[in-house]
Amino acid sequence: MNWIHLDLKGMMPGVEAMLRWIDWLAAAGFDGVVMEYEDRLPWRVLPGLYREALTPEEWQRVWARARERGMQIAPLMQTQGHLEWVLMHDEYAHLRE
Repeated sequence: MNWIHLDLKGMMPGVEAMLRWIDWLAAAGFDGVVMEYEDRLPWRVLPGLYREALTPEEWQRVWARARERGMQIAPLMQTQGHLEWVLMHDEYAHLRE
C-alpha cells in the first residue's frame, strides 16, 4: 500500500483543490490518504474550536471522490498529548495541567 499524509492544520485548500489533489494522488498511485484535520472539522464535542475549512458537505465530496478513485481515507485524530490547539482556548483552560 502506498499512502500519503496531508497535514491540513496549516494551509487549507478549498474543496475544488482538494478534489484535484485526490485525483492527482490516485493517478500517482496512492492507495490512501492520512488526513490530519486538527481544528479543521466542526467538532460537536468541542464547540468554538473550528477554524474555517470545508463544510461537512464539502468534506463528504472529498471523501466520496477518494472512494470513487479506490482510495482510503484515514483520519489522523490527535489525542490528549497533542491537543495544545484545544488548550490555548480560555474555555478549555480547566483541562490544562
